[in-house]
Amino acid sequence: MTNCSTPTNTTEAWLPFQRAGASQIDLTSKGGRGYRIFVSVPDSAPPPGGFPVLYLLDGNATFATAMDVVAMQMRRPHATGVPPGIVVGIGYPCDPPLAPERRWFDLTPGSHSADASEGGAAAFSDFIADTVKPLVESSWPTDPGRQAVFGHSLGGLFVLWSLFTRPESFQSHVAASPSIWWNDCAILAQADAFIRARDCVAAKGRLLMTVGSLERTPPSAMDRGSTTMVENVKALAARLRDNAADVLDVSYAEFTDENHVSVIPAAISRGVRFAWQKP
Repeated sequence: MTNCSTPTNTTEAWLPFQRAGASQIDLTSKGGRGYRIFVSVPDSAPPPGGFPVLYLLDGNATFATAMDVVAMQMRRPHATGVPPGIVVGIGYPCDPPLAPERRWFDLTPGSHSADASEGGAAAFSDFIADTVKPLVESSWPTDPGRQAVFGHSLGGLFVLWSLFTRPESFQSHVAASPSIWWNDCAILAQADAFIRARDCVAAKGRLLMTVGSLERTPPSAMDRGSTTMVENVKALAARLRDNAADVLDVSYAEFTDENHVSVIPAAISRGVRFAWQKP
């Protein structure tokens, strides 16, 4: 039995905290950009079809929370709906939870200026598809039909862009507080293009859009539009539900009394439950 009593010897040096059941590896994309990949794998036997997989953007900030959510909820999958699964955080080789300049480039689709610091979403998507996924799939048994992606803020924008332009990449998409305002709400035109071309979508997908109820400060305060995050998310969810229900199951969740940052743990918890639900 594990001894969980309080240690009596307080003279020993503190040691770095390490997470059991987790590992990490640094990778370089074809474009020479460095990334740090975090992975958590259940210690149980995989199901016949392999483990479901959840890929998280901003992995330095989101991986540990998602790992804990899965570890706790998969203990009672009949009650939580969360089976044992693999959690993959896609981050950067640095210590801070966020790498602002790196994520600004990787998570923005196209550019609305000549600024080379943005517009790397396509290359980042290629890196996930061509490098990260094959590494995970060759290392552990995975279920190719239960692949999900989670992103918050600019990460949520990337999730939407991936869904609208590369819907075959994942079966489930979680866009938490997505930055719909970016580039004068250009993602809405891509949503409309997705709706018009939905006959070309090979398989029905799933989308969860979440937002905190306190995300009501108009982005116009930062020259980013005139509507609030809550209004943007709710309106896009309704647009997709009304016009693309034949190829996309859309869910919407608003978390009471949570702001753009405090909402992250709630969004991850709800996102994990959503990601691995069987169709």
